[in-house]
Amino acid sequence: MYKPIKIVDIELSRPLADIEGVDGYGSLQALVRLHGTPIGYIKIPITDGICTAAAISRSVQKGHGHAIIRHLLCDGLLTLPSPGRLRIGDLLDISHPVYNGPLPLVTVVVCTRDRVADLARCLDSLCRLDYPKLDILVVDNAPNSTATEQLVRATYPNVRYVCEPRPGLDWARNRGVILSPAARLSLTPMTTW
Repeated sequence: MYKPIKIVDIELSRPLADIEGVDGYGSLQALVRLHGTPIGYIKIPITDGICTAAAISRSVQKGHGHAIIRHLLCDGLLTLPSPGRLRIGDLLDISHPVYNGPLPLVTVVVCTRDRVADLARCLDSLCRLDYPKLDILVVDNAPNSTATEQLVRATYPNVRYVCEPRPGLDWARNRGVILSPAARLSLTPMTTW
């Protein structure tokens, strides 16, 4: 019998806590981050509507212990610790370096064909992202109606829309790449000498 999977985000720089109120779910799948950097995924069965912090910790250590140590070592090397021997315990006290430069423009290309309800849910989620330089482009691939265009233009004024008349996901993706501002910069002709 199918049971849904609860999807969560776990940040390891904060204390782990039990995840309660997940009755009806068969398992929990989590994106594990350390200092905001993705480390990997874990999947844990849910028992009696709860996933304990101890079970989460065991799964994280088993699946991603080496990646966590590498991340902490990189933090330690970047901050140049005091002379002497570097110990693992010292790494836990080192603060994670913070990037203060300009944020890059990120284009998210959503290729779709005649799936207006699914597209609305997708765009609702993307529009909730907290990133100041986010460019969202919907590529409508050989549509049978104008419903997708009407949805995007009426409901999502900050989302770009384009119709790709040639059917096929490759055509849609290629159109998205061509219309991505970052791609336009890299496709600028080079001067030859």
